[in-house]
Amino acid sequence: MTSVGEGREILGQTSPPWLYDTNAFRVTGLAVTASRRDIRRVSDRVKIAERLGEVATPAHALAPLVPVTAAALTTALDRLRDPRLRLVDEFFWFWPSAVSPAPAEAATPAEAATSADASADDGAATVATADDPALAALAAGDIDGARRRWAEAAAGDGAARHNLAVLAHLGALDTERASTGPPSAASGNAGAPARPDWREVYWLWAAVLRDEACWEAFEARIAAAGDARLGVGLAAGIRSALPDTLLAGGATLVAAAVDAADLPAARSHLAALRELGAGDLDAALRAACEPWLTRVRSLCADADRAAQKTPATGPDIAERLLADAEPTMARIDELLPPGNLTRIGIRDQLGQTVLTAVLLYDQTFVDASGEPSTTEVPDHFRMGELLRRVAPMVESAALTQRISENLGIVERQATAAACWYCQRRRYDKASSISRPLHRVSHTETTWNGRRIHYQSATVTIPRCRDCARGHEERRIFSWLGGISAFVAIVAVATVLGAAGWGVLAGVVVFFISMMWVRMTIKSKTDHFPPLVELLVDKWQPGAKPAGQ
Repeated sequence: MTSVGEGREILGQTSPPWLYDTNAFRVTGLAVTASRRDIRRVSDRVKIAERLGEVATPAHALAPLVPVTAAALTTALDRLRDPRLRLVDEFFWFWPSAVSPAPAEAATPAEAATSADASADDGAATVATADDPALAALAAGDIDGARRRWAEAAAGDGAARHNLAVLAHLGALDTERASTGPPSAASGNAGAPARPDWREVYWLWAAVLRDEACWEAFEARIAAAGDARLGVGLAAGIRSALPDTLLAGGATLVAAAVDAADLPAARSHLAALRELGAGDLDAALRAACEPWLTRVRSLCADADRAAQKTPATGPDIAERLLADAEPTMARIDELLPPGNLTRIGIRDQLGQTVLTAVLLYDQTFVDASGEPSTTEVPDHFRMGELLRRVAPMVESAALTQRISENLGIVERQATAAACWYCQRRRYDKASSISRPLHRVSHTETTWNGRRIHYQSATVTIPRCRDCARGHEERRIFSWLGGISAFVAIVAVATVLGAAGWGVLAGVVVFFISMMWVRMTIKSKTDHFPPLVELLVDKWQPGAKPAGQ
């Protein structure tokens, strides 16, 4: 492997976004210039604390927010003894000024593993070095003072520019952790922590990526180690891998904000990621979406198996799939833009699964000869609702056309079997209304006169159970309302001494109430197209005369 490739591999060992939680220098409180003796001294303190049942918690201004355990300290010390892992942690911590001479006792990233020098100065184990004012301010807890000094020196000091990026990144992550909670707590409540400015964070890292002085300083530190395991190409590898590392961490935070229903924070952070202008953002977003994608794929696979096993329950399976998948699909849509191939693929999988379940259900109403059943028909209304629901989720042209074609067929079949009164539900044979008709067919002259022959027909107006029930309830209410009105009018009229007129008025109101309900239902019935066509063709309402 080349040194550049090794650099990418080394940076790939970080765990974004919370990469500072395990940073060995942050956990131990040591500076990047810490020597072997400094590491040993901290290690001894950890061992003594363990024997006393205590934890040697570091005390410095940027100590981890999460509690530091004895195991975490031991792991951090082990990382410092590995030159490759130490290099990663050193990159994401504060460097001494690149324009001032480094202390004689300062160690390179490889010193902890290779140097047997035990003459390092005891003061090298602090966060600061004696001749670096910014690090001295940081060691004293003056974070703003350190930031101000680095900002003043950034134009000519690559280390200062790097430290500004690290400080902003570390602060944003700590703020992010502190502000994690319900959306209301993160959107401006009086005591809520402010949201981090991720645009500033990524702008500072973009400046580091462009700053040759910063990378020259890093290359110089690696080369000064004199360790064959740390080639000078490591800096170039880390530089090339840094954008993807930042994007991976940012995408993970965006996904977490979407999961927490904090969409303003998620969208703001995503916009900041797009402004970084480096790395493969699409790959980072796909990786962040992978748990959601896996869930939708699993739901589709389960639904497909269920539909194959019990096709008669296809609509139930499809409806349950959509109810389970839609919230997750909304999360995916927040991260992956329209036209993204991964988004198109998962949407097509969902759409195809619903379409398959609907078609398998439709096939259960086909007999062995391949002809539609004459006794039972599928619920075309429900099939249409499911296809209309899934159609907007599909983005590929081919599947969109297939769903559209099947939806057209289903809608035509649904119209043919629709209740004439509501047009929303399938008609019920027992609830439908029959209207007998007749007309004169021909006349015949017989020995005793003429005989008229009639044709008879019956038109069935399709009606669903709900509409039949509603019509019956309206009739009952009209009866009750008419009777109540009659009684009330008669009572009032009797009190006024006009009982006769009251009875007359009550009868009129009663019949108006009855006829109004009857006429509203009859009006809709009389406009049924097949009935209208027969009436225009000289058919007459009612059965043919008796005896004819």
